[in-house]
Amino acid sequence: MTSEMTPDRAAFEKLEVGVPVGPTVRLLDAETVRRYADSLGTGNPWFVKDSPFGGPIVPPCILENIAADLGNRALSQLETKGGGLFAGIEVEYLKPVPVGTTVTVLGRVADKYIRRDKYYLVTEFHVQDEAGTEVMTGRVLQARLPSPEQARWQ
Repeated sequence: MTSEMTPDRAAFEKLEVGVPVGPTVRLLDAETVRRYADSLGTGNPWFVKDSPFGGPIVPPCILENIAADLGNRALSQLETKGGGLFAGIEVEYLKPVPVGTTVTVLGRVADKYIRRDKYYLVTEFHVQDEAGTEVMTGRVLQARLPSPEQARWQ
């Protein structure tokens, strides 16, 4: 990549570390959880019937998907020709979430950098239940690729 500022690089440079992203609020009702569990092919009764936590619980990866969407929002201003790349996620599950709970996901841009001509963004997130109790926390790493050629594995 040249040092010349392209529209994509200019937008990336304007994206500030520390800026809040979200919140996202979602009701995780029984139908949503059932459809998600079916799509995973899991037969785990904890998600649709009963669990050791006193009723069905939300599959933790639903919360991860909602959190990853925060990074997508922050990166949405970067219209790159090569598309996007999910590069990783770190999570800490703090408490099971009962089915029927409304969760709020709050985030912030924690870091950004350019490596091998790819624009990387790290988003920190915190998931809270209706009482404001933190149930999950973590970081998502995503990238935008300036050209279609970069989207192909060499």
